[in-house]
Amino acid sequence: MFLKVLLIYLLFLYTMTFSVVLKPQEILDIVKLCAKRNNVTEAEYDKPELFLLRTPTENQMCMVKCVMELMEMMDFDGNLQKGVIRHYLSPFNRRIQEEIIVCAEKITRVSVCSDLEVYRKCLEPHFFND
Repeated sequence: MFLKVLLIYLLFLYTMTFSVVLKPQEILDIVKLCAKRNNVTEAEYDKPELFLLRTPTENQMCMVKCVMELMEMMDFDGNLQKGVIRHYLSPFNRRIQEEIIVCAEKITRVSVCSDLEVYRKCLEPHFFND
């Protein structure tokens, strides 16, 4: 179970970790930049159980939005780019991929950071099911 929580956390917050497009240092730079822009400390996002198993703060949600935008998983109008998300999902098994895409399809547009809470809440039941 912890592994699945960790994988989903990485997808939600660090989706770019599994990218073949960006180098690991570029990924880390994006996360750090978005954290800095939104006044989020590393301690706030370095433990998946703290981030996923409680409602994130507005700043944390804005950090995720920033990461998704810079990773081009979301355009700057707030539309999720499901094709890009699918690209980043390729390391996951088919069932997890589908669960995540179904959740992404429930979001029509991310206008404000808190709109991502819908996505997190949709993913939440999958954290505990193996």
